[in-house]
Amino acid sequence: EQGAVVAGVKELEKSLALRRALKDKLGIAEALNRLGLALVDIGFHLQALDYFERALALCQEEGDTVGEASTLRLLAFVHLAQVDGNRKLCLELFKKSLTISRRNGDTMGVAICQEGIGDVQADTDDPKAAITHYNQALQMRQDSGEAGAQQRHVQLL
Repeated sequence: EQGAVVAGVKELEKSLALRRALKDKLGIAEALNRLGLALVDIGFHLQALDYFERALALCQEEGDTVGEASTLRLLAFVHLAQVDGNRKLCLELFKKSLTISRRNGDTMGVAICQEGIGDVQADTDDPKAAITHYNQALQMRQDSGEAGAQQRHVQLL
């Protein structure tokens, strides 16, 4: 499986080079995020973090609030699960993404943020607050008609 991911990374690097040649900043940000995700899969968390941070800067520079919110979530999840476990930073990143996702009307982005905030709170021994956020995420997922929302909720609890 790791071999397939490494091959995928090489293809993503080609895509990144092409986007750079085209001077397509949002395409570069997208390629950096995809590369970051692939690098997380093979254990290169710090390099992934660097790619996500560069993608975030490009999204902000270009005014891409959807990409900004998504990249903030990626940064939060990587910090939470992989890099340094800095719960305060994770919470800050999720809250920034939550604010932007709400402003964008991105229901699924809001639900993902609520789950991420719940994960941080569960990890910091605040199960009541975590359940509140998980329940809010469940309601949003159900309201959007997402199949499997209930199953996802049970997994979180």
